[in-house]
Amino acid sequence: MVQVAAADPSDLAARKALFAYLAAGKAAIRAKAAQNLLERFAGEKRLRGGLARDFGSEPNAVFTPLLDELREATGTAKSEAWARFVRSTVIGLDQWRDGIGYDLGALAVMTDEERAILRQFFRTRLTDDNHTIDWRELEASAVLGDIELLEQLKHHSESEIRLRVSRLLGASGSAESELCGILSRKGGELSRALDLVPTYPTENVKKALIARVRMVDDHFVPAAMVLLEVFGNVEDSWAERPFLFQVQEEGARGPLMKQLLSRVKGR
Repeated sequence: MVQVAAADPSDLAARKALFAYLAAGKAAIRAKAAQNLLERFAGEKRLRGGLARDFGSEPNAVFTPLLDELREATGTAKSEAWARFVRSTVIGLDQWRDGIGYDLGALAVMTDEERAILRQFFRTRLTDDNHTIDWRELEASAVLGDIELLEQLKHHSESEIRLRVSRLLGASGSAESELCGILSRKGGELSRALDLVPTYPTENVKKALIARVRMVDDHFVPAAMVLLEVFGNVEDSWAERPFLFQVQEEGARGPLMKQLLSRVKGR
C-alpha cells in the first residue's frame, strides 16, 4: 500500500512521491497512487470515472495519455523535456547499431515529478529478473542519482552489467577487472566491452585483449582492430582488415599472428 503523510495541495513532497508510485511494478500501488493524487490535488474538478483504475491495469501508464489526463486533473505541469526524453527511448535499428543513448540532457530540465517517475520506472525495470537490462537504462539511472540501485546492481549475474555499473559509479579498479574478465572469456557479448577498451588502456586490459585475439574466434577481427588502435598506435585500423583476415585464416600458431602481436608496443 502507498503510505504518504497527509498533506495539503501545496505539499510538493507528497505530490512528487505519489507521481513516482505511478511507475511501480505492482498494479495496486499504481492505482492507489493515482487515486491519492486525485483525492488530494484534483479539488472540485469533474473527473472521468476509472482513471485511477486504469493506472493499475496498464504497467506502462506513465508513457500513455493516462499521465497527461492525470496531470491535467491535478494541475501538474508537463515539461517539453519529458516529451524529448520519451521520444529518445524509442530505439530503432539505426540507433541500436550506432550505440545512440537516451536524451540524458532532458533529465536535467524536467520537473521534479517527472524525474521521480522515471527514477522509479527504471528502478522497477532494472530489478525485474525477467527484464533484459539495457545500458541506456543504467546511464539514465545514474543521471537520476539512483546510487542505491547501482550499488545493488554491482552484484548482477552478468559481467557486462557489473562492468557498466562499476564504470558509472567511478570504481575504476572494479571496472578494469570486469572488462578483463569479459575480454578473456571465450564467447559472450564482446562489442560493448571493446568500446570501453580505450577508456582503460592498462597493461592488464592489453594482456586480456591479446588473450582474446589469440582465440581467433568470431570476434577476432574487431578485437584485433581495437588492439592495434589502442596499444599499437595504428590510426586506420580499418585498413588492416585484409591482413587480419589472413591472420584469422592462418590461425593462432602461424607466423602472421606473431607479426600482428609484434606491432603491439611493450607486450
